[in-house]
Formats: sequence, C-alpha cells, structure tokens
Amino acid sequence: MSFLKNIPAVKFFIIFSLGVIAGNFLSVSVQYVFFILLILFVFKVVLLFKSTETGFGQILLLTLIFTAGFFKAGADFNLNESNSIKKFPDSKKNDYVMLSGVIKNIPDYDSARVRFILQSESITTMKDSFNVSGDVIVRIFQTGQKAEQNAKPLEEGDRVSLIGRLTTPLAMRNPDEFDYKRYLQLQGIDKIFTVNGYNFYEITSGENFSFIEKYLVYPAKKFALQNIAKYVPGDEGAFLKAIVTGERGDITREMKVDFVNAGVMHLIAVSGLNIAYVILFLSILFSLLRIPQPYKLFLIVALLIYYCIFTGSSPSIVRATLMGIFVLIGFQIQRKIVIYNLLGFAGLLMLVYDSRQLFDPSFILSFGAVLSIIFLYKRFENFIVVKIKTNNFFKKILLWILVTFFITLAAQIGTLPLTALYFNKLSIVALFVNIFAVGASNVSLALGFLQIFTGTFSGFISSIIGETNYWFLKLQLWFIKYSAQLPFSYVNIYKFSFVALLLYFALVVNIFTIKKHNLKFRCALALLVLAAFFINNLDFDKNLKIAFLDVGQGDCSVIKTPLGKTIVIDAGGQNFNYNAGENTLAPYLKRNGVDKIDLLVYTHLHMDHIGGIKYILENFKVDNVLESGQNYKSPYCNSIDSIINAKKIPRSIIRYGDVIKSDEFRLYCLFPGEEFVRASSDYSNSNLNNGSVVLKFKYQDLEILFTGDAEKESERFLTNNYRDFLNCDILKAGHHGSITSTTIPLALLGNPKIALISCGLNNVYNHPSDIVLERLKKIGTKVHRTDYDGAMILESDGTRVKEKEWR
Repeated sequence: MSFLKNIPAVKFFIIFSLGVIAGNFLSVSVQYVFFILLILFVFKVVLLFKSTETGFGQILLLTLIFTAGFFKAGADFNLNESNSIKKFPDSKKNDYVMLSGVIKNIPDYDSARVRFILQSESITTMKDSFNVSGDVIVRIFQTGQKAEQNAKPLEEGDRVSLIGRLTTPLAMRNPDEFDYKRYLQLQGIDKIFTVNGYNFYEITSGENFSFIEKYLVYPAKKFALQNIAKYVPGDEGAFLKAIVTGERGDITREMKVDFVNAGVMHLIAVSGLNIAYVILFLSILFSLLRIPQPYKLFLIVALLIYYCIFTGSSPSIVRATLMGIFVLIGFQIQRKIVIYNLLGFAGLLMLVYDSRQLFDPSFILSFGAVLSIIFLYKRFENFIVVKIKTNNFFKKILLWILVTFFITLAAQIGTLPLTALYFNKLSIVALFVNIFAVGASNVSLALGFLQIFTGTFSGFISSIIGETNYWFLKLQLWFIKYSAQLPFSYVNIYKFSFVALLLYFALVVNIFTIKKHNLKFRCALALLVLAAFFINNLDFDKNLKIAFLDVGQGDCSVIKTPLGKTIVIDAGGQNFNYNAGENTLAPYLKRNGVDKIDLLVYTHLHMDHIGGIKYILENFKVDNVLESGQNYKSPYCNSIDSIINAKKIPRSIIRYGDVIKSDEFRLYCLFPGEEFVRASSDYSNSNLNNGSVVLKFKYQDLEILFTGDAEKESERFLTNNYRDFLNCDILKAGHHGSITSTTIPLALLGNPKIALISCGLNNVYNHPSDIVLERLKKIGTKVHRTDYDGAMILESDGTRVKEKEWR
C-alpha cells in the first residue's frame, strides 16, 4: 500500500467507501455509530495536540474515516424525517388519496402519460390529512375521456394536488432482474403515485422555485430544449438533448439497446468533455473582456456549478465539475496537480454529500472509466504513441487515431467487467466504433453549444447550425445502429459475478504493474487468476432446479434437470410495454446457461400463458412442443403456428394417459381428454381454461402437479379418476388461485407441502381468492404468492426440497 502515500485523497476515498459499503449491509443503530465516531474524533484531536504523528495515529485516522463512511451510509439509507412519505402506508385496492406538492423537474410527456418528480407536502385520505415530506415519482396516464382535453399542461415549479394511489416501487421480482425499488432508493425516492386521467389533478400555484431555479436554471434549460427540438427533430434531437442538457427522456428504448450493443452508452451521459468546452469557452471570453485572473477564476467556478445544476447533477457531471474546479484552483495557486488526488477528493466529496451514489452504476462507471484512463493510457503512450514521429500530415492523423484508440481501450479495460455486470453484454465492436463515435459526438456537442448560443440573437444562424448538426447526428446514429446490429457486435455475459470482477481486476493489475524481469511470476499469477475465474464459473450443483417465475398475471415455470434437460411450461403474457418471454423468461434461461429448450409446453391458449411463447420460439432452439390442441385461433396463435412450422419443430398434442419418460424423470399427462378440448374450443361458449394441460412431474421421490388454469369441472375429472395419484409435494395452483380452482377434493387429495400461486399485484380479478388461501392453510400447505413474494426457486436432490434464496 506504499503507493498510496503520495495520493492521500485516494486512500481516504477508499477507506470511506469501505465504511459506506459496511454501513449499507450491516444493520447497526445510527445513534450508536455516531457515538463511536464522536469518541474517535475526540481521541484523534487529543493525540494531535499531545504527540507527533505515529503509526497508531494513522490507524486511528483511518478508523475514524471508515466509521464516518459507516455513519453516513446509515444516515442516508435509514434515517428519515418523522413525517417522511416513506412511512405512509400504500393505498389499498380501490382506495384513493390526494397528494399535494411541488413539481421538481420538467415533466416528461409522451403519447400515453406524463411523468415527473414531486416534492410532497401533504396527503389527504377519506379520514384525515397529514403533512409529509420526501420525493415521489408521479405518473399520470391518459384515459381518452373528453374532460382530459381541458387539462392545463404541467410545468416545473407548479404546486399541484392529485388524486390517485400511493404504492411502494416493486423490488426485484426474479433472480438477477433489474431492481427498480433499489434504483429509486438511490435517487432518494421511496414511493410512486399513480393517477388515471388528466382530469384528476389541479394546479394550485406556479413558479414555486428558488431564485436561481426560477430566473437562471429552468428558463435557460427550456430555451435550450426548445431550440434543439425546433431545429434538430427526431432521434437526432433526442441524442443532442442528452449530450448538451442531460435530458434523456426522449431517448427511445431501441436507441439505448443499440448504444449498449455498440459499446457507446457512455456518449449519452453529460461528462468531462462538456466541462472542458465550458472552461475553454469561458476562459477565451473572459480573456477577451480583460477580466482580472482572480475574478475570472471566481466567475468560471460559479458558471461551472451553474452548468452542473443545469444538466441535472448526474454523478459523471459532478465528478467532472469538481475535478475542473480543482484543476483551475491548482493553476491559480501554482500547486503541482496530482490527477489521482483530484479524482479521489472529488469522489470523497460526492460520498460525503450523498453516500448512496457509491451504489449508482453511473457513479461507478464514470470513476472507473477515468481511473482506468489515468492508470493505463500512460503505459500505452510510453510503449507505442511516443514512438510516432509527427513530421507530416498523415502521421498526425495516424497519431490522432492511435491516441483515440488507446484512450478508448484504456476506458474499455476499466469498464468492461462493469458493463458485463450491469448490462450482461460485452460489445465486441466498441473499440472501433468509439474511434469514430467519440470524435463525432464531440463535434456535435460543440455544434450544439454553438447552436443554442447563436439562438439567443439569431434564429437564422441557429437553424443553419442545427440543420448541419442534424445530418451529422443522423450519420452517427446510422453508424451506431449498423454496428450494433452486426451478427458479431456483442456477446451476452450472464454469469459475471462480483468474485469474477475482483479476479478480472487482479489480472489487469498483474499485467500492467509488474516489472519485466518478473515475467515468470507474472505469467504464473495470470494463469492462477484465469484458473480461479474458470473455477468460479463452474456449476458444481447437480440438483434438480424448479423456477416459478414472476410474470405478473400469468404463468411461467422452468425445470432444469441435473443432466441439463430444460422444460418450460407456459411463458407468461405480454402487453404494450412488457413481454414475459423477452423480459423475464429469456434472461433467466440465459443466466442459467440454457440456449436450448428440450420441451416447451403451453397449457392453453390464453394470452397470460402464451404471450411470451413467440419470442422464445424466435430466439431459442426448441426440440419439442407440447399443447392441448385447442382450436381457438387468433392472429397471435397463427404467428406461433407459423414459427413452429417454419422451424420444423416437432409438435405433439397431448392427452390424459400420455407419459414422457427419460432416464431422469417421468412427465404424466393427467388432462385433458378430447371432449374437454372440443368443448373449450367452442367459439359460442368457450372456456379455454377447462382445456388446460395438467401435468405431474416426478423426479425420484419428488412430485410436482402443474394444473394450468384448470377449473372445477376439470378438477372433478382429476379427482374422480386419479385419487391418490394426485398427491404431490408441490402444487402449482390452478387459475392463479381463483375460487374456480383448487377445489376442496383436489386440495385434500393433493395435500401439497408447498402451493405456488402465480398472479399479478393488485390484479383486476382479485386473485387469489381468500377462500382458496384459507383452504390451503387448513391442510398445512405453505403458500407462495408471486405478487407478494416474487419468483420461487426450488432445488431438490429427489428427496428433499429447499427454497433457494436469490435476493
């Protein structure tokens, strides 16, 4: 650790960060930690006055900094005001409350809804009114009613009253899924307020800002956004808004996917280059105005802070702003600048302000990229770049390409494992795409600044610059999209763990820090790290795995046998913004190393069971398909048939009495019969549920009953014909726990230890039925509900079953 002696800010940043991590994961009273912090501080002050610096004093200082980080994490994550809206209970179904507060940001409108952050002030129920505090995400959805046409547009600073439902954001619902609740918590947001209809809000006053926000920040930001929207429309304008103003609301999902696949997602963030342009422009301007140096420094620092607020104060722009300010002050006082200390001090200040940023991916990626460039680029420069002689134009071009390439390579080396961890993707083309994309986006950024500046005095000049930039941005987006859609543009990485992250960085440090004469040691250490990485990714667990995934109001189950066979039973539903096959099932399969499905079963043709089937058929190799043979066709069902036929996937219609045998398991079909299928497919009186496939899966002594959406008529057939054969360890309860299913005879004959009910939170059908829940409780069955508990992952050796903790 001797290398840290000359960069104390980095050392303090690391120790403080370790304290923050410990404070986040360990539950210790904040008051108790504060008491310890106070004692350590007093003790350190006494030592400073009584003796010279000793080793013990250094240890005490580091302990003090660690404890400060521990305390800050506890305060930021656990301390709330007594009237915090976080403590207010969620609205029950069909219960509505009135929430009042001030809109903090520019509302984001689209064709279906408006979204903004509200600084809450009061909340009113049917019985009482309460003063509250804290930020809330508000979503107001259009309903198409005529009364909505008279709704006044919402603006930042409006004080509003809204009628809707207050809920806590959903936490992670399936293994390794995006944790929306955690994401909002890191932004200081603990509640979501949903309003159905633009006629359910009222603006009580406007312009409730601070002086700076009212007269400096928002007018300038609105002018910039309006100027860009006027002269640079479409996706090109959305990209320009993101890199100039930090507003990313108009970036489409497709654009984000292309940027991730091409390895240029960092371009969307406002970062160091913006600060460099601002400093350069202001330095030239104030020099031309002959402003004295001390006043020039003060003005530049003030305007940098203003621009940071203007762009939304994301971690990358705060980091760049702080480093820019430190560099300017360093030049002013003529002190040697150590870039590591600048980076460490910037990070330390940001965590002291809000320690939650340490867990924000944008904070980690921003600091990771800069640290990697600082650490690695000098080595590339000494090895290759300095050897290029710039004695002609073409060699200067070559030098520029090499510098861009190695800066990008250095950043990629540092952020590669982080992008694999956060996005589960590794872009193969990123290095080469960045050579063009980084330089091109820098030009567009400069043109964007110039466009907005000239727009203050000449719309004509601004429009010419905007039109030029539009076509240049169009070229960039085409190039990024083309690169992202190449067959080899990226690879999915689903098994990159935190241990793998540490091993990767150990390998990088090994390669770039050990001296040449230690080549044998370096090679041995590299082989050791690679072996550890390989072993870390081996799956030594040979148990049967059963996953009941949370797909909302739908069904989806996955069975993976010890020998690697995969059975998927139903694939959930889909709507305009969610496809269970694409968003839940496919990621789960890929993270578990599944690229081939041996048996795909869809129990019946309701969309909440087959909505994700099409995506799975299109993106996975499927060996066999089983279905009930219901003749209830729709355009979606026809598209499924077309894919199966085009890929020549063997398809079988299954009936009761059929058995699928393998060396590992038996899969018994208990239902339906031909007469039930015909009746359920009758268009005049169809009930597709009673044509559901019912399966019993047996692995050694373990038995699982999958009942699809079979209702009481189907269950009557089952109980009359199978009796004790219905006994099972695990029951996938029929029809999402509806009163129409899991009848008393089936529950008694099944007598399951565990019952899984797959249903959506606050669904319109009131699933599951309280009667069914009570019925299962009385026979001693443990009930797992996906709406409350998320996915259930089970493992079994064929005798015992244990629930796997995945959160």
